[in-house]
Amino acid sequence: MSRYLYEHLYLGHLVFEGDARRHVFRLVRSSASPGQPVLPLATRRPTDDPGVTSLHYRLMRDDETLLAKTHMPMTLSPARLARWRAWFITPAYTVATLPSYEPEQTSNPFTTFAAIPLQSRYRFMLVEAAYFVMNFIKGPVCRGQTALDVINDRFWVFFIDPAAGADATAAQLVAREGELLRMPAAQGSNAEMLTWLQVAASEDRLLAAKSEAMNRRFAGSRPIDLSFVWRGDGHNPNAALTIFRHFDGASVVKSLVGEPPKTAWVIGYPLLERIYYLLVAGYDVWGNTPHQLQTRLYMDFLRMEGEANFLMLLPREQREKLRGHWYRGATPDVKERVLGFEIPLRRRDRHRLRAGRRAAPALQPAVAASDAGAGHAPGPAART
Repeated sequence: MSRYLYEHLYLGHLVFEGDARRHVFRLVRSSASPGQPVLPLATRRPTDDPGVTSLHYRLMRDDETLLAKTHMPMTLSPARLARWRAWFITPAYTVATLPSYEPEQTSNPFTTFAAIPLQSRYRFMLVEAAYFVMNFIKGPVCRGQTALDVINDRFWVFFIDPAAGADATAAQLVAREGELLRMPAAQGSNAEMLTWLQVAASEDRLLAAKSEAMNRRFAGSRPIDLSFVWRGDGHNPNAALTIFRHFDGASVVKSLVGEPPKTAWVIGYPLLERIYYLLVAGYDVWGNTPHQLQTRLYMDFLRMEGEANFLMLLPREQREKLRGHWYRGATPDVKERVLGFEIPLRRRDRHRLRAGRRAAPALQPAVAASDAGAGHAPGPAART
């Protein structure tokens, strides 16, 4: 549990609720135990072997000047502590052995943290989705125009409801994906160019496993509809996000901003965790060119998967048409990948979105929860 929290919070600026002076702390790995001065263990990645037998997770005061480009605040409060206890300590689960620090292991969060309940891991990231998206944007990976070329100028993001995306069936799929997953960080910081073929083949196997699982799950009368979209539990502003691409940076805001954009994503736990370990925990800004290139190309796959999840919510006759508009000029192989090996094309239609301007009102519950939690009135896209 401690290792999981550290790998997801190490870039954040942690502040305590009620601290009038807003002192900022960072979560670090230290060779010194509590009561002694913190001795941070410096590694390229938070997943790297710390090189010591006695490891302690400590809070260290951060006195550096805060910059908008890298500032990612998270408030530590009794309420947050209670949620973390309910997710990570209260559930009964057994950790037979601690995971190793071998790159093949550390690059794969599905196998590294397999003992922690899937519902706990997803809830931990979901309720603070904007914070984790900020990690993608404000971390070291998102520097310059090349890094930003993988996303559109503005798009919306929704999330799969934990009741559907973190149940027993989803846990089985994640366990299966964990065995197939191969990410760029598995090769360390000095990747070989041709190993990209192995990474791409791994993604193909993941999509095939996803297709098989969805065909089994939805082969009967159960349709894929808007009940799969998380509504923020009625109050959480992270239910709907808008991401903007700028000249050499990006930003994220809660709720849906502006008119319906060209594209939208729907993200579940496996996709959210893979993006995080690709762009944040597993990324090395000093890695060689193949490592940088593989990260960039793999993010294309993950973006396509998020877009394909959104297309599943559209009427059957509109999916290919909208996909063709998004990817006009792309090869047939790329277009097929966006629909995830034809996963959505056989699915039944019921309570689906209508493409274009009518999509936002159909997602009104998620939008309303996001607006209410963010403390502002609905934007133009959120109004019916």
